[in-house]
Amino acid sequence: MRTPSRNIRGLVLVLLIVAACAAPGLAEPPTVVLTDETCERTGAETLAPGASSIAIRNESGSLGNFELVRLDSSFPELVAHIAEEQARIAAGQPPQGIPSSVTEVGRLLLQPMGSGTIEATLTPDSHAVICARLTASEDAVLSIFLVGPYTVTE
Repeated sequence: MRTPSRNIRGLVLVLLIVAACAAPGLAEPPTVVLTDETCERTGAETLAPGASSIAIRNESGSLGNFELVRLDSSFPELVAHIAEEQARIAAGQPPQGIPSSVTEVGRLLLQPMGSGTIEATLTPDSHAVICARLTASEDAVLSIFLVGPYTVTE
């Protein structure tokens, strides 16, 4: 006859085996979060090619625009472009928009405190998410941020 302590030991052993075998190579899914002050990511930084998705949360008090882009140039070049855009916005000038050195592969517009997913077919390359807070009428950019890079590898 089995004793309760022996049953518990058996259950613990089974749970340990299941935990050890459960998708050891999978990272947390990528998530991008926009606030009034910043845009940040959590989760995977390396993605598989093909159909992919990035969870998006707009925790700001403004309309949020999120653009998943493939980098046709280097990430530091895009960082420099976004810094120029931030300076233009701070000076009361309109931003110039997405540079020609990137290709948009997915876009999502979210209401304040909204959430959604950008779904896109990714190719092996570097990608990033451009986050922008917009006025309710979408006619002005309040702030812009860059999240990335995401690396897509075979």
